[in-house]
Amino acid sequence: MLLDTRDPKHGRSSLRVTVPTATPLLFPFSTSFADAGQGPRIKPAAQYNISFWARGATRTGSLRVELLQCSGGVTTAEDRCTTPAVVSAVLAEDWRQVSVEMDMKASEPNVYVRATGAGTLWLDHVQVSGC
Repeated sequence: MLLDTRDPKHGRSSLRVTVPTATPLLFPFSTSFADAGQGPRIKPAAQYNISFWARGATRTGSLRVELLQCSGGVTTAEDRCTTPAVVSAVLAEDWRQVSVEMDMKASEPNVYVRATGAGTLWLDHVQVSGC
């Protein structure tokens, strides 16, 4: 993961993530964007509207991005992500807006991004607001 200044949707940079293989890649949503200065940390037992822009590039197949609610730290791809994805989008080369309203459970207070399909994805203009 790194900040990429080429072709952001909004502002001067977007978050670029390389997915090296078709094996799903899981990374923390709220920590990644808060650390990059693009959003607040998400708290448990609260409601949020989450919106971001995404695009992807792959040589074969498709690239999908999903948001999941998980408990605790994640040691393998699905260890603590027990609920289905709250939002899922297949990405293309053009920027696409992805939005969801999430009711954060106290038992699953962490939001993770799961990227499936080998390629590169870009995430930008992340907005998190309380309901």
